[in-house]
Amino acid sequence: ASLNHPLMGWKQVWFLWLLPCLAQAFFRHAPGITVSSRCSSRMAAAPGKALAKPKVSLGKPSPSFSNQESKTEELAPPERDVEIMDTPMWKVIVLGDEEYSEGHVVETLTKVIDDMEVTKAEQTYNEAQAHGTAIATVVPQEHAEFYVQQLARCDPAIYSTCEPEKDSKE
Repeated sequence: ASLNHPLMGWKQVWFLWLLPCLAQAFFRHAPGITVSSRCSSRMAAAPGKALAKPKVSLGKPSPSFSNQESKTEELAPPERDVEIMDTPMWKVIVLGDEEYSEGHVVETLTKVIDDMEVTKAEQTYNEAQAHGTAIATVVPQEHAEFYVQQLARCDPAIYSTCEPEKDSKE
């Protein structure tokens, strides 16, 4: 096809230029297939050429992949000058209600609260019904708030609240 054909616009010329580039990229790793290309060197890397070396020196020699024996250095963990405070823990408290059915509460507690066993969920339900409240779990604040929201969203809702594990007065 002649590029000077009167019906050939810039889109067709661009496509005729792009097609060999795409073919070269697609068949680059296929054995026995070679594609001649008019692509610029920026479009596709020539097979068999060495990879470029960085222009910036890091002050360390780069690792050699041809040398299979590598020396392992034991690095000390970084020292921290900042004291890490313990995450404040919050209690998720289930409130007792006469309208609850044990099966629904146990099923919902095991689905919503991570690592909640069926026996623990049954104990929590029985304690909440007998005493009015029961501690379901103790977790970080964000988790506790999430569990309270999820328990309130289920149908029928399970009433719960959260509060800090320790009083701030201590």
